Amino acid sequence: MPQVPLPPQNSRDHIIAAAIRMIARHGLGNVSYRRIAQEAGVSLALVNYHFPAKTDLIARTSQTILAQYANSFEKAVLRLESETGTTVADFALRFLTNAIGRDRDLTIAWAEIVMDAPRHEGSLALALQWHNKEHEIWTKIAKLTGAQQPRASAELMIDLLTGLLFVALGTGIPANATDQLFKAGYRAIAEDQALTPPVATQLPAGSQKATETKRIILQAAVDIFLQSGAAGISFRAISERTGLSLSAPAYHFKSIDTILEASLALMIAQSKNRYRDAYREGDFHDVDFDQVTDLTNTIFIREAVSFADENIAFFSSWIQATRIPALQRSISAFVLDQERAWTRALTSPAQPRQDASKGLLALALYVGKFVRIVSIGSKTSDLAAVRGEFHHQFLILSRGDIG
Repeated sequence: MPQVPLPPQNSRDHIIAAAIRMIARHGLGNVSYRRIAQEAGVSLALVNYHFPAKTDLIARTSQTILAQYANSFEKAVLRLESETGTTVADFALRFLTNAIGRDRDLTIAWAEIVMDAPRHEGSLALALQWHNKEHEIWTKIAKLTGAQQPRASAELMIDLLTGLLFVALGTGIPANATDQLFKAGYRAIAEDQALTPPVATQLPAGSQKATETKRIILQAAVDIFLQSGAAGISFRAISERTGLSLSAPAYHFKSIDTILEASLALMIAQSKNRYRDAYREGDFHDVDFDQVTDLTNTIFIREAVSFADENIAFFSSWIQATRIPALQRSISAFVLDQERAWTRALTSPAQPRQDASKGLLALALYVGKFVRIVSIGSKTSDLAAVRGEFHHQFLILSRGDIG
């Protein structure tokens, strides 16, 4: 009986590279084996041979992205050992520029996999593997650049850069503008780059019945978003969930992208209402870092535990914005609003000059910390450490010294 030749090893590598490109361009939920096979230039049977289950493909893709980043970091660490005067902030800026420029597909694919992790038990292990490796690398970098508290510096940079990556992806910030994030904040970049303006969150005017129908459609879209991500939103899915005719969603909204944009604006409005309710409970006329930390910790724990699905859907939409630029308008409005709020919170009477970059970096820390903790399962030990991390990190931001 003649032997059947085994598929070449490099065919697996071609498939994984194609998977990374497809995840980045179409989103994890829209990636199929057939699409990957076409992109890789191989047969569908060969994809199934190498990866019998999609979870196998995702795991291998995640490990490949991690290995590529780790290899880049190790090379950079070797350069650092021979350099003088390089700070951890210098290294962070270099990483951020490359991540949203040269390595953009890798970054988007990584973000897709990380935000999908809470939905699958097996994926939580992948996210934890990522975090442990990141912490190891950044601790080494912090030591090489002379950080006084290497482990704390590593945690700060991981959260800060994760948050900045999501901000950059969600708002469309170009790679050549990343240095301004640290120096001037988001508003200066938005004005300089003429990025898309904010979009109103109110429903368009119309009859009472039409307004109510639109509200029902948008809430259904949000619910689908929470359950299965943006890929699950379609006119048919909304019709089945609401009991409306198949033509109703298309009549009130000209496209799925329009529904996505409006449902994202609705999610933002709902989250801002939750934040406002929490802020009403305190009096923050005078900056007190203990108060700011306590309030931030309270909001963070509540959002990570009671509203985890809403936030996962919300931050997942920031990745979707790389494929649907119309979403960037709502995200831009949210970032500008939160940047102003954090700038006020971190401006002390002793230093009345407002520094927008502090506000943006505080927002990035919050977003990055949320992504990290939720993606690895929101363990009690991680949540218990949040208050101390915020207090330490806010003090660093208030001094304008991130390394």
